[in-house]
Amino acid sequence: MLYFNLRRTVTTLPKPFDEIKEISIGGIGVIYLLTPENFPTQIPERKVIKGLSLGSTKSGILRIVPEDDNLYLFLDCKIDCSRGKIVAVRGLAQASYHVIANGCGERGGAVGWVTGIFKGKDGDVFLVEEPNGGKNMVYFVYRNRVYHRELQYAKAMFKALRKEIPFTLIDGKIISEEWRSLI
Repeated sequence: MLYFNLRRTVTTLPKPFDEIKEISIGGIGVIYLLTPENFPTQIPERKVIKGLSLGSTKSGILRIVPEDDNLYLFLDCKIDCSRGKIVAVRGLAQASYHVIANGCGERGGAVGWVTGIFKGKDGDVFLVEEPNGGKNMVYFVYRNRVYHRELQYAKAMFKALRKEIPFTLIDGKIISEEWRSLI
C-alpha cells in the first residue's frame, strides 16, 4: 500500500529506445520512482492506495510493484533555507522508524522541498512541519490506514480513534525533546 500526503503527477521520460514513466521525489531529478505501464497519471493526496507497494530494480532503483503487506508513506514538506529552518519530518524520539529514502530539491529561490519515504507500521507517528506559520500536520499509522490532522487538532484525532495521544501537546505546541528529526 502507498500513501502520499501531496498530490503527484506521473511524467514520461523519453529514452533512446523507449520511454519510462516515473514520479520525481524531492524535486526534479532527485529520486525517480519508476511506475508500471497501467499506473494512473494522477496520484491522489492523503489516501492509502491499495494493490501497490514499493520495491526496487536489480540495480536498486525504486519502483512501484504489486502489493505486499507493507505500507509506504511518502511525506513531503516545504523548507525555507533563507531563514535557517530546515525541519522536515519528525518522529517520536523513543520510537523506531524505517527510512527508505529521502530527497530534497529547490523550487524557486530559497524555498525548497523535502520528501521522505518511510515503511510504516502500526503506531507510527510523524510530524510534518512547515516553517513560517505553515500547517504542522500529524500523521498516525493505525490498522494499515493513515490518519492525519493539523497539530492543534491531534488530540481530537487520537480521542476519536480511542487511542492515547503518544506525545505532549500544550496549547497546540509540542515539547521538542519528545521528537527527533527523521530527514
